[in-house]
Amino acid sequence: MPEFDEDEKERLFRLLERIAEAAEEIAVYLKLADQGALQRALAPYFSSGQDLLVYRYSDGDRSSREIARLAGTSHVTVVACWKRWNEDGLVEASDAYKGRFKKKYYLRQLVEMVAPED
Repeated sequence: MPEFDEDEKERLFRLLERIAEAAEEIAVYLKLADQGALQRALAPYFSSGQDLLVYRYSDGDRSSREIARLAGTSHVTVVACWKRWNEDGLVEASDAYKGRFKKKYYLRQLVEMVAPED
């Protein structure tokens, strides 16, 4: 088994966290596909699939331009989303980079917060 230094271990750990997060997000997207009530509940925060991707990629480390490229949208859209979500309490300022934001919740958590009662 290969030996890893601390930096490599940290990079691998962060990659595994992102993979686990992506798997959770995909599961939520699949659940949302047939649930119009949840889509309507999330609509004030996410007006498009690109907005969902912007939120997903908002980790406090990525720049608005990098997120725009990943989400297939513009830098201006990312900044506007961050501003709106910051006012709504969905993101918080990055600890590491001024002017960047990170999501406060996984999409799954947001769905649970807005899900209509059965």
